[in-house]
Amino acid sequence: MASPRIIVLRPQPGATATAQALRNAGYDPVVTPLFAIEPVAWTPADPEAYDALLVGSANVFRHGGPALADLKGLPVYAVGGKTARMATDLGFRVRGQGSGGLAA
Repeated sequence: MASPRIIVLRPQPGATATAQALRNAGYDPVVTPLFAIEPVAWTPADPEAYDALLVGSANVFRHGGPALADLKGLPVYAVGGKTARMATDLGFRVRGQGSGGLAA
């Protein structure tokens, strides 16, 4: 029985990581990201109005830009290890870390 075709739709660099994990598990994925993540100009919210940052992707730190520094005083709850490491590397305080995925 042939293994099912799996299409990876997530953006890079996650698409490549997911495809490699699938290959390691014996699948032959098709990588077709539906969109690309890129930085945009933004104005951060008043950090005094919030207790913490719930960060669901390392892309927040990859593409947050200079405005992200305004939120360094807030503790970070990171979706997983990679996101937590990026936060720490940029000088954020990580208060909690999940095992990947926001739903859990």
